[in-house]
Amino acid sequence: MSGPRKVMWGAALMSHGLQDRLDAVAASGFSHMTVFPADMKGWRDEMGFDAIRRAVEASGVRIATLDPYTGWAPGWSLEGLDDFTKDFIDVSEDDIWRMADALGTDQVNCVESAGADYEEARYADALGGFAERARAHGLKPTFEFMPTSKVRDLATGWSLVEAAGGTVDLTFDTWHFWRSDPDHETLRRVPMDRIAEVQIADGGAEIVEDLQTDLLYHRKVPGEGDFDLARTISVLRDMGPIRSTGPETFSSEMNELNPAEAIRRNAEGLHALAPDLAPSLSKIGETP
Repeated sequence: MSGPRKVMWGAALMSHGLQDRLDAVAASGFSHMTVFPADMKGWRDEMGFDAIRRAVEASGVRIATLDPYTGWAPGWSLEGLDDFTKDFIDVSEDDIWRMADALGTDQVNCVESAGADYEEARYADALGGFAERARAHGLKPTFEFMPTSKVRDLATGWSLVEAAGGTVDLTFDTWHFWRSDPDHETLRRVPMDRIAEVQIADGGAEIVEDLQTDLLYHRKVPGEGDFDLARTISVLRDMGPIRSTGPETFSSEMNELNPAEAIRRNAEGLHALAPDLAPSLSKIGETP
């Protein structure tokens, strides 16, 4: 496989079941996809972990990461959260180990969305401790900053990752970068070998309603929004080889499409923006 590994992040496929996702990704040029722990809870109850494992293995699709996990954060609590968020993040550490084993993935992506007030030293200790336990279970931990969290921008996220002791790499999301503080000089100071994943999504010039709503329902296919993604990708290229990349397009539009069409739309957008970061369009078949 030339260039970075090509990951179809689960955001654009979240309204579909496991087999439909696997079939569509397997028929595309993406080699990997990602899975939400919330998905796994439903599939576990529906078919069991053994059946999930067999379906993934039979598909030939590899699972890049289990994303996201929030329970590592100090002071983690579901109190005051809406029902959607509760269901989305309510998994235990033991759940993560079992889910990752069933999926055959070797990576888990950490975010903050329900922790205590932010203190870097306290958060770094918690993240570093989780990283040690994850590695004992054969998992590589990554961390993703989000403007909707207490670790809201790249500068804060990278400082936390450094303080955690070098056992955690960074997941870099272009939507989070542009909706927080898109400081490309800060980005240049991050060693490229510490950026494990690059998620690419576009957005409009204005936030729709609020950040959380914009994040979940109004992202745009790469190249179809107002972010200067070409500049960001150029900076990333200057920093060194991009290891792993793909679109992460949470949106109402994606939720209405079948999996093959959602993948095609994202692949075409990414290809127009940065052909080497996208799968070959010749491998993206016609939508059924």
